[in-house]
Amino acid sequence: MKDLKARTLSSIIYVALIFLSIEFKFFGLIFLLFISISLFEISRVSKKHILLQIFLLLFLYIIIDFQVVNYLEISSFSVYIIIFNIIYIILMLNKNFDLNSSFKLHSFCLFNLVLPFINLLILNNINSKFLIFFFCVIWFNDTFSYFFGTVLGKKPLHKRISPNKTFEGAIFGGLVTLILMILVGLNYSTFESYKIAVIIFSTLIMATFGDLIQSKFKRDFGVKDSGSILPGHGGIYDRIDSTIFSITGFVLFTLLFDYVS
Repeated sequence: MKDLKARTLSSIIYVALIFLSIEFKFFGLIFLLFISISLFEISRVSKKHILLQIFLLLFLYIIIDFQVVNYLEISSFSVYIIIFNIIYIILMLNKNFDLNSSFKLHSFCLFNLVLPFINLLILNNINSKFLIFFFCVIWFNDTFSYFFGTVLGKKPLHKRISPNKTFEGAIFGGLVTLILMILVGLNYSTFESYKIAVIIFSTLIMATFGDLIQSKFKRDFGVKDSGSILPGHGGIYDRIDSTIFSITGFVLFTLLFDYVS
């Protein structure tokens, strides 16, 4: 009960901070901080230096958030990020693959944390309402998956990597989120229902794999959480894993459907 209260309080503070950062135009800065802390958590757990990733993250923030370059000109990178995301899904679910070499860890941080940051900034520049919609998809999915996993969960989603996450939680939580957010999306955008469904479904799939990949990272280095900054959650990376992994698919389909509309 104590852990649940701490987890709930941390979630409320996190959600409030996201909404405030979007409303008062410091979202890019706050997520720059979140991902930087996540990289430091990874560095601490793995005992490997990743300072170069921090500098690259800062560089991306400056050129996109201050509009040094046109964000739409670099949105095509989303395709390449998705490709590497899929590669990492395949690799990370392979029991013989681990992140114990510097090269693997650096590429993991680059394609799963640093480069997806571009898409958060792009979405914030395109339409901050879409950004709020994206976060609601992630938060509702987390909440409903946890609820259905607790009430109905029996079969582990991936027994070796994350035995506490269940198929029942993922399926029922995702289904309820999909239906609910389609209804919200119809009043939130000009997209047809099937386009909204594709955007949400792709986000849910990538969010689920984002959770699994982060669990695999922790198993490779023998830790329960990436950090301890958030009571009930662990580290910042524990909080944003599904967010940062799924943002690219959300942005890619949103831009594609907007272009062909």
